[in-house]
Amino acid sequence: METKKNDLCERLFEFAINVIEFLKKLPYSPENKTICTQLSKSACSAGATIMNNLEIEIRMVRVIRNALSILLIINGLTWLISHYNRFNAFDLSYSVLMLAAGIVFLSGKLETEKILVRRDAVSVFIKWVGLIREKRILFADINRISLKKFEIEFEMKVIKEKKYNFDNLEVWQKKEVYDYFIRFSKEKDIIIERHFETN
Repeated sequence: METKKNDLCERLFEFAINVIEFLKKLPYSPENKTICTQLSKSACSAGATIMNNLEIEIRMVRVIRNALSILLIINGLTWLISHYNRFNAFDLSYSVLMLAAGIVFLSGKLETEKILVRRDAVSVFIKWVGLIREKRILFADINRISLKKFEIEFEMKVIKEKKYNFDNLEVWQKKEVYDYFIRFSKEKDIIIERHFETN
């Protein structure tokens, strides 16, 4: 997975260079100037977007989620079949709830097995493993970021700190998370502490 992302970054970088080299060959005119400006910004922004986002999928969590989803569906179906003779509102609602929950989780639309981090001009959005909704943290509210062996902690200026546990990540995934937040802290001039020897 890491090699695919690095390969994509390299190819996007080469693409941006090729576009810029091509645009240098075009004759100058007011129309071409506008087109060249837009094309060069577009070619360079794709790589910047990849570098500003972090997406990691934890396969084991996905496998467990799928297994539990199938169990929910089986539970809903067996409950429905076993209570068919003495059917009431509770039996129907329980069966429908189990079936619906199983189907929703099996679809993977909630992306509970992924770590997603993205940024805009003033904040970072973090959706951690097991969470359904992402959390928004303003850059101005972050006092420091602590990288620990099994978690990342955001020490906030006003509100309680936010901790994100990642002990279920593989070594290369942890490195990717560390590298992302080290780059992020340098870009946004946020203090970063490394505590790899402690939990």
